[in-house]
Amino acid sequence: SLGAVVDMQVHELDFVRYLLGDPVSVTSNALVSETGALDHVFTNLKYEKHLAFTEASFLMPPNWPFRMDLRVVGTKATLEMDITRDPTLRVIAGKGETTALPVSDKDGYQAEIEHFCAAVRDDTPLTVAPPEDSRLSMKLALCSKQAAETGEIVLF
Repeated sequence: SLGAVVDMQVHELDFVRYLLGDPVSVTSNALVSETGALDHVFTNLKYEKHLAFTEASFLMPPNWPFRMDLRVVGTKATLEMDITRDPTLRVIAGKGETTALPVSDKDGYQAEIEHFCAAVRDDTPLTVAPPEDSRLSMKLALCSKQAAETGEIVLF
């Protein structure tokens, strides 16, 4: 294993890239195991006009439930997603008004696999999660790993 960055955080970084594009730079802090793997990592992604933050960990207890959440803070509202809560997706306006948003029952990973299989079967281009996106997300994960190991700001 290359640690939580490459095994887990790459998926979060891929999603952040999907939402925000490529960052300008990356900083990370991590807890390192006895084997040298980064077992818990915090990563900051700096963009021209905004920031993003991700966290990934191998250190949670075995019975820790799978959790995925996202918070996007804007100037007029906050978008919040938490798969452990109902509603899963909501908007909280500046004065506190909350609006639940609809969420598909389809699993995102399953949808990507179905799209891939259909593209192979029908000989059509991949428009969902194309290989270039995967390459760039892995590059971003390796930047996160480098930043955690060196303590330096890494340009993407």
